[in-house]
Amino acid sequence: MYPPYCKKGSPMVKPRSIWTKNGSVRQKMRARLRAEGRACHLCGAPIDYDLPAGHPYSFELDHIIPIARGGEPYDYANAAPAHRICNRRKGARMPGDKAQLVIKRTELF
Repeated sequence: MYPPYCKKGSPMVKPRSIWTKNGSVRQKMRARLRAEGRACHLCGAPIDYDLPAGHPYSFELDHIIPIARGGEPYDYANAAPAHRICNRRKGARMPGDKAQLVIKRTELF
């Protein structure tokens, strides 16, 4: 049985081709940032790109202008490498926000 607001057979998610396309774009952006080997743009400390995902100091792709604030998710100019912990502390804050958390290297190491 389908809920009354759903038509029988209507897709509940986006077509797979869209997810695949966007997923590959994101993978390419991550690979490019990883190949550049840059430091965390939030704290300035080097990133160990070999750490497993989920580790506090592992590499994450950070959107400089958060997607929640209108940033482009698949624009390389809006992407920068960050530590996972730095990216989580930044949240959806904009660059230059008075409330933006300043992440100091001494807090991390």
